[in-house]
Amino acid sequence: MAITANAKNHMSPECALACQIALDQLMKTDRLVIDAEWGIIGEYMNKLDQKGQPGLGDAFLKWVLTNQANPGKVEKIPVTPEQDADGNESYEEFPNHSALSSFDPSDRIFVAVAATHHENPPILPDTSGG
Repeated sequence: MAITANAKNHMSPECALACQIALDQLMKTDRLVIDAEWGIIGEYMNKLDQKGQPGLGDAFLKWVLTNQANPGKVEKIPVTPEQDADGNESYEEFPNHSALSSFDPSDRIFVAVAATHHENPPILPDTSGG
């Protein structure tokens, strides 16, 4: 979502705008739930500018880094990395459900975090569809 919000990839303008609105809302009023090991944020740090410029995705990363020690804004949930039966990266907390067997391994961390958290927060990963 943060990468798409920068509107620099192949996503539609509508998709980029929807991501921008969701991130703006999250930064103003919501709380972000991430993995304690920073796998999600580490991925964003490789693709976004930590100084917060020029896009809203970059501003979101800066917001996370600024607020990471504030549990009212950013909550960190431990998840346990493992490999699935096919040797793909997965997480012990990722639900064992046949409908999820083809779920993109790089996005499983989002599901593992949401499934582990007591409030089951919504999942807002970057996606390839817009």
